[in-house]
Amino acid sequence: MTIKIPKQALQRGPDLLFPGSMTQMKFHGMGNQTFLYSKYPDAKGCHFFFADASVPHIKLINKPNIIKALMGPNKKKLVPLITEKIDGKVQLDPLLLRAHTIEESIFGRTGFAFNEFLVMFWVVNDWALAIKALDCLRADDSAIVTVGTDIIGTVAQIRAKHSKSSKT
Repeated sequence: MTIKIPKQALQRGPDLLFPGSMTQMKFHGMGNQTFLYSKYPDAKGCHFFFADASVPHIKLINKPNIIKALMGPNKKKLVPLITEKIDGKVQLDPLLLRAHTIEESIFGRTGFAFNEFLVMFWVVNDWALAIKALDCLRADDSAIVTVGTDIIGTVAQIRAKHSKSSKT
């Protein structure tokens, strides 16, 4: 199978599917959703969160239940690193929250580009979490998976390589 996505279209990773981004406009990507999968659940037990592709991750993660899920048991350690006091009020910096939780979370977008359905991850430090995100997305086996600026393969190839059942 030949995947025909120009390297230039991937130069800014999942921005290809972020409506209004320069990359999206230049290469005509069509985003479906913004998503994240957290290692830790929110108060209702949810690990998977999503919104329309036009929602930046920074806005998605700025909700109390998602903040709780991202921080998990690390809250006490993280709060001083991701907040600042402005005019006497403690304010969360969502960029710092994402930076400090990206190793235990999966952030990405889904959508279409170059006649292919794409699941685009920003970073994958834990493939078990990425597989769980693919499960929640109900991604078809033929969908193309990217990480950052690299094409990794199809969902089927990723599952075969990284699923626990393939390691026994």
